[in-house]
Amino acid sequence: MSVRITTLLAAAALTLGGCAASVERKTPSAEAGAPAPQQQASMKIPADAGNRLVLNMQLDPKLAATDTGWSDFKKEWIDITKEQATGKGMSFATQDSDAKATGEQGTLVVVRINDYRHVTVGRRIALGVFSGNAYIDSKVEFRDLATGKLYGDRAYNTSSSAWGGVFSAMTPKQIYALADEIVGEIKRP
Repeated sequence: MSVRITTLLAAAALTLGGCAASVERKTPSAEAGAPAPQQQASMKIPADAGNRLVLNMQLDPKLAATDTGWSDFKKEWIDITKEQATGKGMSFATQDSDAKATGEQGTLVVVRINDYRHVTVGRRIALGVFSGNAYIDSKVEFRDLATGKLYGDRAYNTSSSAWGGVFSAMTPKQIYALADEIVGEIKRP
């Protein structure tokens, strides 16, 4: 009996471990067809703006009319970004509706989701390749929370292959990778 439990635990660990998510990061000029640089210069975000992150999530209006699981996806994104930000010593808050300056010191991160496919770990385990590919196509603006001034923006994209089975990077891993990139732009060591 203990061999069976050990085997199940090992399988679960492998399932949850899986492949890492890779993030494709581009500047807006790269989106327009220009070749993407291998290494981008970091944005000039002042150190004092790295103490607070306010997240504003926006869904492309053409997707809002469809049943895309937006509320679950958004909650997952908020939870993971909060974990990443607080882990770096930043205070964290969210902002609904239109992005707006608050007069406080910090960074306003406006995440515009152009398209996505939310694939959870449970769905991948249950359906395997039939769950489809998880992907996120987003544009992220980094703004001064006090004034709304744009520090810069990035296009972040992730994808997975369903053929990776339970080992491919599902949506939570992709969000972790994206949140790590976003927080890293603000809070440099």
